[in-house]
Amino acid sequence: MSGYSTCLAHLNEPDRDAYLAGLTSGSDIDHRGTPLTAPLLQALLQALQDPASGRPTFGATRFDEALFTDAAFLMEARFTGAAIFKKAIFADSAFFLGSAFTGDAIFSEAKFNGSCLFAKAEFDAGAFFGNAQFEEIAIFLQVSFGGPARFEKAEFSDRAGFSEALFADDVNFFGARFAEELSFSEAVFKINSVIGPLICNETIDLCGAIFEEPLTLEAAAQKVLCIRTQWRSTANLRLRHARLDLSRAVTNQPVSVTAHFGPFGNPAEVLDEAPFPVHQSSVFVTSLQDVDAAQTTFHQHRFL
Repeated sequence: MSGYSTCLAHLNEPDRDAYLAGLTSGSDIDHRGTPLTAPLLQALLQALQDPASGRPTFGATRFDEALFTDAAFLMEARFTGAAIFKKAIFADSAFFLGSAFTGDAIFSEAKFNGSCLFAKAEFDAGAFFGNAQFEEIAIFLQVSFGGPARFEKAEFSDRAGFSEALFADDVNFFGARFAEELSFSEAVFKINSVIGPLICNETIDLCGAIFEEPLTLEAAAQKVLCIRTQWRSTANLRLRHARLDLSRAVTNQPVSVTAHFGPFGNPAEVLDEAPFPVHQSSVFVTSLQDVDAAQTTFHQHRFL
């Protein structure tokens, strides 16, 4: 703490009370490396509460390497400046339901040991989750990404859901790993999107998703579901190991489906595809029901 020799968690009670009393809605805070219990976080949120809306409102926020020892309830919080949670640890669940980020939201290398909920959150600027670790279910339901959404090399040990999300800017999932299902069902992608290359041990769900501009999807997965998916521009699906379902897909422009010849990556790094077989590259189209096959081309001659 500025002016003290200890952090907020270790201030004596009178000094802590004096600090909290000096905060108002929209105050800048800096609690890097601070252990935050549920009572201490709640006291901080109350001190930052906006009298008009009742929502805790932060200015520029620094929680780099902070430790949230209990479930962190930051629901409906507003961050009017950059919100930095780089390398923060959430030892329990994290709830950002309805939170709004005006500036960049930086969760790079953060670790979520419990479930995390960003449902209906709004990211007006960049949302940076590169190298973040999600040990339990991660829900980004109906989230609005107004700026870049970057999840490069993030690791999801449980289900990850971006259902009904809106992506209005760059999307980056390069090297991300999903141990279970990855869902973009009913999501809307407003600009040219490159998803992946990524590894999903189970199913990638694109059912009902809408791609308004060209899409490139590069993924190793067991299944890729594109039931009722709408491609309003061209799309390139470069897949490995997957069973692809295109039932009732809407293809306004040509869609190319390719069995990628080898593991994804670049000259500097090749993605580890475990537990998939290293040399297998087959893709099986399990259903073309009601899809305009004339708009869909298949490559590598490894399809059923």
